[in-house]
Amino acid sequence: EALTLSERPVDAGDWVGRPLVPEWALALKGLVTELHASPTGPLTPRLEAPRAFQDVALRADRLELIYRSGIAGQRRMEELLDRLTQASPEVQLPSGALNEVRIPGPVRDLVQLAQQAEAKNFRVVAKNNTDMPAQAFVNRTLPLGVELEWAARISGQGVRADAGSLVVDAVPLCYGAPALQAVNLQGLSNIDPDRASIVPQSVATQVKAWFPELFLNVTLYPVNCRLVFFGDRRQVWAVQRVCRELEADLRKAAENRQPLDLNAWKPAWRVELEKNLAEPFRGDGSGRVPEGGFAGVLRQSGQFIQLRSTLLVDPGVMRRLAQKQIPQLDVNGKTLGEALALLAEAAGLRVVIEDEVVWLRSMLDR
Repeated sequence: EALTLSERPVDAGDWVGRPLVPEWALALKGLVTELHASPTGPLTPRLEAPRAFQDVALRADRLELIYRSGIAGQRRMEELLDRLTQASPEVQLPSGALNEVRIPGPVRDLVQLAQQAEAKNFRVVAKNNTDMPAQAFVNRTLPLGVELEWAARISGQGVRADAGSLVVDAVPLCYGAPALQAVNLQGLSNIDPDRASIVPQSVATQVKAWFPELFLNVTLYPVNCRLVFFGDRRQVWAVQRVCRELEADLRKAAENRQPLDLNAWKPAWRVELEKNLAEPFRGDGSGRVPEGGFAGVLRQSGQFIQLRSTLLVDPGVMRRLAQKQIPQLDVNGKTLGEALALLAEAAGLRVVIEDEVVWLRSMLDR
């Protein structure tokens, strides 16, 4: 009986240099090491589970993944490759059918939104009604369906369709448990083949910029012409939405023979919102934001009436901070965005821009 010792595969990125290893191959390696190889069930993130692949390496001479694993790991690798080939199906949120823009103003609770949907012949059932205290949710631009999704989200819930109704319910029941997702970017890559190699990473950057909180703890892996991640259906919808907007602008740029800078591209709503936040802060013209309770300073005094975006504060945060005393703030020469950031900081909050909304969140949520 002979015992043969063979050389252990080495990470090609360590010895041939990172530029020689395609970005998608490195991303695939990172993805593989995160897989949890349970004998049954869908592909899931590894988290604290034992590594499915004890050794994963890249070959320099051929684009291959060399890995070592048991039977369960082999099965999971086959499922991974199958998913990358098929990609995730198109996702449409049922709330998207409520596309009417209602009269701007504060949202009191989910029941109020349900009543407005009923007026449009949509039945909305809120299993756990959540009130929005002290004008925590002031809608200025959102369609009713998006408004309902946001109201559910900031109360820790989701929206699903059931027997002709929209039901506000637990997130896993609405969007499913996180699973391996793959979004096909081939259509984007075909528009400008010369830059096809940078499209996946550009889309990943845009997704993180557009939905910073929704993808806070999600790693996006650009693998060839796929963007791969562990997420639920709402996150798949978000990635697909970014792709649709980017594809439309890429096609328009191609028709006008003006190449689009993928690194500098921003959706139209983001351009308009940033333009609004860059305006000189007007307030009452004194160059000061008066002292007072947080809720009053934020909205009731009209100091930030020039903000044209929907403004959200998490309901629990607003209940706690509504009466918090804010000192007088010197905003002379500041922009609207800078003045809002100063107010948020004085209240112990941070400003997040996500999907056409300015969202004030607790520092502890980061």
